[in-house]
Amino acid sequence: MYKIITAIVRDELVEKIKLALESAGIVGMSFIPVKGEGEYVNTYSVDGCENHIKLEIYISADKVESAVNIILDKAHTGLKGDGIVAVSAVDQLYRIRTKTLLK
Repeated sequence: MYKIITAIVRDELVEKIKLALESAGIVGMSFIPVKGEGEYVNTYSVDGCENHIKLEIYISADKVESAVNIILDKAHTGLKGDGIVAVSAVDQLYRIRTKTLLK
């Protein structure tokens, strides 16, 4: 069974998070620049929004806890705007190259 981890994190911490995940054997992740507001509103920006990175990882269920703990540890500054982590179920996941369903 696969899950998807979606995390919104500070852009300056992405490399640190990526290296920690890779050193734990977790590979295959996407980084997407995003802009928005949540708990923290940037009063110094024209629109109040903050630039962050959305990290997405499709991962086997047995590795989720480890990956989430790494993200929480490396993304944590203790300040508003640190971000969020969500874990969702994936009903089916296919590898395009082989046209196979991953189990």
